[in-house]
Amino acid sequence: MRKKYGSRGVAQAKKIKEQTTALFAGGELSEEDQAAFIKEMEALFLDAKADAKKFTPKKYLR
Repeated sequence: MRKKYGSRGVAQAKKIKEQTTALFAGGELSEEDQAAFIKEMEALFLDAKADAKKFTPKKYLR
């Protein structure tokens, strides 16, 4: 994550992970459902980053 998106991308991913972990606290989702949810959130995050890259000026891309 850091290599592709830098420290900001890592911080964003950590924040999402913390928020989803809080979402599961005291919940009734099975471990499998939680894992599936986290995997889907990760895919959405990576897709959003890829889409945002399309609009980033080339001078900011490495």
